[in-house]
Amino acid sequence: MTWIDVPSLAVERIAQRYDLRRPGLLRYSDSSFAGELGLDDDGFVVRYPGLAERMHPPLRDNRP
Repeated sequence: MTWIDVPSLAVERIAQRYDLRRPGLLRYSDSSFAGELGLDDDGFVVRYPGLAERMHPPLRDNRP
């Protein structure tokens, strides 16, 4: 992965690892961070410790 720092725009290559712990929980690690990411039923990250957490469920398209 390439990380672009803001506001310096410094570019850094980062090796990442993802391990599925169980449905809805993914273990992420790189050279400077490791944590468990919460996923919704569609596989989107809803909790990223120390960075972000989704506050509302996604909007659903209810068309037939």
